Amino acid sequence: MKKGIIISIIVVASILAIVGIYFTWFFQYSCSDLNCFQAYQEKCAKAIVIREADTTTWQYEIKGEKNELCVIQTTILKVKEGQIDRKILEGTSMDCSLPLGSKTLPENDLNKCHGILKEGIQQIIIKNAHAQILANIGKVSSELEGNISNMFS
Repeated sequence: MKKGIIISIIVVASILAIVGIYFTWFFQYSCSDLNCFQAYQEKCAKAIVIREADTTTWQYEIKGEKNELCVIQTTILKVKEGQIDRKILEGTSMDCSLPLGSKTLPENDLNKCHGILKEGIQQIIIKNAHAQILANIGKVSSELEGNISNMFS
């Protein structure tokens, strides 16, 4: 009789331990919209959502709290339209560390992020800025010449 009770207690304790471990480390809420996700983001509770933007499909996954910041893994799942160079960002991720209580989209402040996705976004920004400078260098040069001439007239 005592042996049966001990085995029952061990089984129940094991089940409770497994359930506790699952809800502590593995369970996450699955949201269908951004408002749901941001409610969990504000509390930094583990959650995941897919956001369909005009040109990009994003996935946000709250990983948890670290050093009093909320860590959110941000991934580009699909680039729908835009320049071809953005297609290389599909499937890349970055971890963004936002202040606790924040409801800001993680990609809005790249300074709080690190990872392959951030590096790719920065490379595209630099490439586009470089192209703009080269495209407008003639205009800038002629304006500078005119300003210099006026200074010494």
